[in-house]
Amino acid sequence: MLGVLHQNANLKDTYPTVKDGHAAAGKRRTPDCKPLTKDLTSRRGQTLVPLPTGNLVDELLENSRPPASQAGSARLPTDFSGLIPKGSAANSQQPESKRPRNARTFGDIVSQRPGRSSFKEPSVFSLHGDYLPPPLAAPTLGTGASAGTQTAVERHLPPSEAAPIDWSLKTTARFSSPRPFSICEEAQLASAREVVEVQRCIAGCSGTAGLSLRQQYLGALLSFQHPQAARAASASSRTKGPDTETLDRRRDWQAAFCSLYDNFRNGQCAAFYYAAPEGSSRECVAFFGAAGVGGRQRVHAILTRSTAGTRALLQQGLGLGFAAPLMSRGLGADTAAAAAAAAAMADDGAGGSQSVLVFEGSLRVHGLFDFLLNESWRLHGDDSDVPLLLSPTGFLHGSLQALQPKVLGADSRDLAKAQHRLELRGLLPPWVLDRLTTIFSDGCFTLMCDTHPSTLSLNWQPSSEAAPAGGGSRRDGKCLDDYAARERGCWDAQEAARWQAGVAGLSCNVVRELRCDGGIFTAQLSSKSAARLA
Repeated sequence: MLGVLHQNANLKDTYPTVKDGHAAAGKRRTPDCKPLTKDLTSRRGQTLVPLPTGNLVDELLENSRPPASQAGSARLPTDFSGLIPKGSAANSQQPESKRPRNARTFGDIVSQRPGRSSFKEPSVFSLHGDYLPPPLAAPTLGTGASAGTQTAVERHLPPSEAAPIDWSLKTTARFSSPRPFSICEEAQLASAREVVEVQRCIAGCSGTAGLSLRQQYLGALLSFQHPQAARAASASSRTKGPDTETLDRRRDWQAAFCSLYDNFRNGQCAAFYYAAPEGSSRECVAFFGAAGVGGRQRVHAILTRSTAGTRALLQQGLGLGFAAPLMSRGLGADTAAAAAAAAAMADDGAGGSQSVLVFEGSLRVHGLFDFLLNESWRLHGDDSDVPLLLSPTGFLHGSLQALQPKVLGADSRDLAKAQHRLELRGLLPPWVLDRLTTIFSDGCFTLMCDTHPSTLSLNWQPSSEAAPAGGGSRRDGKCLDDYAARERGCWDAQEAARWQAGVAGLSCNVVRELRCDGGIFTAQLSSKSAARLA
């Protein structure tokens, strides 16, 4: 413990207290007053005595008071006003703006100590105080990053007398109606002569004017495709290089693809699909549409799920221009610079829904055809099967395939609330669903469908300000008569008009549900959108 030695006999016991500045000026230390530190160092071996500290604070407060003559003068430099609590009555007369603010945030509540009850400060735990933070604003779906993630909002297309054409491929379609689908049961009892007559009309593009209603139902289920069936897995596929059977299969597919594209260029096919084979390492779908199809006034092709390697090969290897309207960097301009920037983007494996490439004009469409014809094995892998070709009109090596619907009957024991169901599974093109909805339009039904994930962006619509590039088209989109409509694969001029009609609000979206009530169609869009999904 800090202390001092015994008092020196030569030192005085007490010293006069300094009262003011005038007395301090004449006060001098006597020679007998020695510094405390020097006295401590000179006598180390003696006993230490604790330093007397009694009434020290009272003496300091008494010495700091100014004399009565200086009551109106400025306060001395030594100020002990900080020892007085702020919440006392002396400070209660402060103006309103200088009072300590109440706690406004949770941080203030944690750090601020509750005041004493004698000071009567407002408690931060009072429910009637103004310490609570302002209420949080309700989140809005139209601002910020949440604008592109409105998956919970139900969106509907305006009612129309014709069902909207959704150019995406469906994998499942389920019809439900309070009335039974009697036409399906009647079609199962059709004779072979009636079936052959339907096939002849569809293959010859002669229309369905002379067919009965159940024959039209059978014709709505027909499409042309190649190959007829997928290749069965065999041990020969494990060998090095393709075998003879695989080479023959590829040559037949190339001949079929050339024949189908030739029909497309000559105006004998309005649209067709190129789909990656099952089990392919890189799934993609290419859609070829004539001028006027889907509201697009020029001949066009859409390639989905492109990768960085595919874009680089198209741009740098073949010099083929394209547009990437849904890229995250906004590469919607139809220029070579935008295409080169799209090709330089990082590879995302199998490609995303936003990596859709658009080819407009006969030159660019032909360039995509040439690329798919010769590079499809590199695109999908050497061990993969040939891609699938799907068309409403016949072509070389194309087989006429019919979907097999299943009538599931009523789903409830209550006849008043029973819903009869009809289900189709497989790769469903849009002309099949359009023809079925037209046949069922006399009654009331609901159609629920699932979309193939690689075809979410096939309803893309070009902007009205887009400048034409890549050459023109041989045919302009215009109204067709029955003969011209049947030549392009449609049944009549009304069906051709539905194919050419652009659906407002369907761009980069797909139809999830379609309701028909007395010939009025209402479509609900799916929560999936190619503009939001990567």
